[in-house]
Amino acid sequence: MNYELNIAVPKSWTDLRQTQLRFLYHTMAMSNLLHPSPFTLDSSSASWAAVAVTCILKWNRLKKLSPYADGFLFKINKRPTTNDQRPKTNIQNSTFQITNSQLADLAFTMQWIREPSPVPVRLKYIDGAEAMPADLSEGMTFEEWLACENLWQGYQATQDDTLLREMAAILYHKPDIRLAPHESISIFYWWASVKIMMPQRFPHFFRPASGQRETENGQHITDNMNAQIRALTKGDVTKEAQILALDAMRALTELDALAREYEELNRKYPKK
Repeated sequence: MNYELNIAVPKSWTDLRQTQLRFLYHTMAMSNLLHPSPFTLDSSSASWAAVAVTCILKWNRLKKLSPYADGFLFKINKRPTTNDQRPKTNIQNSTFQITNSQLADLAFTMQWIREPSPVPVRLKYIDGAEAMPADLSEGMTFEEWLACENLWQGYQATQDDTLLREMAAILYHKPDIRLAPHESISIFYWWASVKIMMPQRFPHFFRPASGQRETENGQHITDNMNAQIRALTKGDVTKEAQILALDAMRALTELDALAREYEELNRKYPKK
């Protein structure tokens, strides 16, 4: 009896279950795709393809047996894993050839792993601690938001993994949190997705000035942070602690409203 092999390939970050997401980050870490940055590696195409194929084979329980013609022979692992949704059938006793070109096509379908998700995703648990919601909808204060932004900009400038650990300590509410290499990558991707989400949610406030670079110097970051606090306190320093304790999304909503009002005033009363 002939069997047809159907290989399931996730179409986006949001399609991944937690076990799949963790394995993807682990495979990326093994391939050293975070340094200097996963989005700037000039010779990364082969590495990214290898990561994609490794994940696809794992998630479909396909075990490579040996080279065969212009590809390889594979067999479905007999012992199901927690990632598997296949019904148990005699197909597990069959071998299948997958050609090199077919493997390349599979890798191409997972090109999306080379960019952060437009919808934030994250590992729910790291070092026994539970993360706040991926979209930061609750559990983060404005002070914690400012701290993460500062750490993120620092990481962009230095590639110092210690800064990712400090971000994780905030995002998982665990000061002494420990990170494996793949978990550091997860923090990087999570905040990179947040950076995509924020201009969509708060379009007036997250509008960089013309020519402004994503990686800013330390003084500019400090000045920007202080400006945000002053905008919310309206110059009343006695309110600073109260503002910093606000829910981050609430504070950003107010900042977005202030930015919108400023834009409207400029339209009504343009500078001569």
